[in-house]
Amino acid sequence: MAAADAAHVTLVLLGRTGSGKSCCGNTILGRKGFQSVLSTKPVTTECEKQTESIQGRQVTVIDTPDFFGDSFPDPKSHIDTCRSLVSEGPCIYLLVLQLGRFTEGEKKLVEQTESLFGRDVTQRMIILFSYGDDLEGITIQDFLKNAQIDLKALVEKCGNRCHVFNNRNTRSDRQVTVLLKNVDFMLDRVKGTMKKKNKESDCIVL
Repeated sequence: MAAADAAHVTLVLLGRTGSGKSCCGNTILGRKGFQSVLSTKPVTTECEKQTESIQGRQVTVIDTPDFFGDSFPDPKSHIDTCRSLVSEGPCIYLLVLQLGRFTEGEKKLVEQTESLFGRDVTQRMIILFSYGDDLEGITIQDFLKNAQIDLKALVEKCGNRCHVFNNRNTRSDRQVTVLLKNVDFMLDRVKGTMKKKNKESDCIVL
């Protein structure tokens, strides 16, 4: 197991209405913990929290509403609720995008998320593409090579960290295993960066 493997990790799902946040949350949990139905209206209207023991550790998944949608003109209370649900310890943000759909609203997601959670949020963010079965044999790398410039820029801003879920194959443990390995790798890097900053700070003080 990676050095960053923790007994408990929190994953916060962010994204626009219809991106597949709740479905991705259920895939991670291995069960239907969040309501997920086909709808043109927001299904998730408030922050919800589910915890499950996954591969020897406690994983908390927080499903969030579309903070930036028309249904939430003032998202502050929902943001405060989200923050209160985040337990102490490691936390990673999963920005969910549906493959093949990249609207004007999604182009602004990273900047809007930074405005709510702070500019360093991208250091703890992974782009999670939902409905990966739509790739139909194409790799995510090949998909991104031919993607819109704005989508490429968004992925680059998140350190080119991305993962793909086949939401129609929710019984596949492998895709969750790979995601958690990516989470551990990220936590290692964040921990290393914090140590480096502390050392630099110590040098300045001395």
